[in-house]
Formats: sequence, C-alpha cells, structure tokens
Amino acid sequence: VSINNRYLQYILEHMGYSFTGYRDEETNVKYLDNRLSRYLNQKGCCAILKQSYHPSEMACHHIIPKKYQGTDEYNNLVWLHNECHKLVHAVETSTINSLIDSLNLNNKQIKRINSFREKCNNKHIAITL
Repeated sequence: VSINNRYLQYILEHMGYSFTGYRDEETNVKYLDNRLSRYLNQKGCCAILKQSYHPSEMACHHIIPKKYQGTDEYNNLVWLHNECHKLVHAVETSTINSLIDSLNLNNKQIKRINSFREKCNNKHIAITL
C-alpha cells in the first residue's frame, strides 16, 4: 500500500494548525516530525479500521494523553479515523452505541479501541460474542 501523494501534500501544508500553546519551536518541530513519521509508517491507514483516509478524516491520537503525562514521542502517537478517535474518548452511552453502529466494528477492533480507552481512563466497551 502506498501513500496517496495528495494526502501527503495535505498533511505537509496543514500540520501546523494545532500547535499553538506549545512552549517552544523545538517541541513543535519534534511533534510535527513524529506525526508525519507515524502517518507514513501507518501508510495513511487508521490503526483500527486498517483503511486509508484523507488526513482531514483522521486524528493523531496520543496513546497516553498529555494530561496523564503522555508525550509527543513517536511511540505515543497513532493515527485514527475521526469517528474512531471520538469513540476512544466518548463517555456517553448513546454516543458510544451510535459510533459503534456507524463504524460497524468487529470484536478485534473493539478490543483495540478498548486498549486506547484504557489509557484515557475510560471504561471498556462490552464485546459481544
């Protein structure tokens, strides 16, 4: 699987939009580099759905959230489809159920979502057999 050149161009042009609030330029560059490297390593695919999406349809997720002393290191980042990212952070049962239905997740995918939810201190989603 190769990276769509338009997707890569989009990332390079739009990556700096969410970096206000960082203390120094070095942090920005390191985070940008790690985000891009992770995107390329995942070949533009969501870590849950295993499908390629336009970068605007994805979020770079901190596996261990910054509020729990997570870092911008490469190994703490993963790209998720926006709806999967919402599911990782969702706490309302109706939202969780709606996202599971719309994404049509299998048990293996829900387990992966749960591994990310656990790091965010969110309850696991029940898996049906």
